[in-house]
Amino acid sequence: MDRPTAPHLRPIPGQPRAPTDPTRSAGQAAMALIQRAAELAKSAEERAEKIAEQAIAELQDARNEIRSLEARLLDAEARAREAEKWILRIHQSIEEQFFVAPSPAARAPRRSAA
Repeated sequence: MDRPTAPHLRPIPGQPRAPTDPTRSAGQAAMALIQRAAELAKSAEERAEKIAEQAIAELQDARNEIRSLEARLLDAEARAREAEKWILRIHQSIEEQFFVAPSPAARAPRRSAA
């Protein structure tokens, strides 16, 4: 059921509606808000993507640094083990050469054959 419209309010056939038409204004405003929301969402998505890409790159760099540090640690541990072996050898050599008590045969006085 179409309600009759006052003749002075009806649009003229073939003529665009007046720019002050509230329906048109509301529709345009809604479309502008939707467009703005879409632009903001796209901008936020692009920022989030850049942040994620940067975080991924930083994570990869950190993983590479960890691998490098682990390799250096293994090398340092191997060198420390080798140094400990040398210290033990040196210690044993000093003990043997300077602090070993002479054997009883070496302590017995030598008798000269007369």
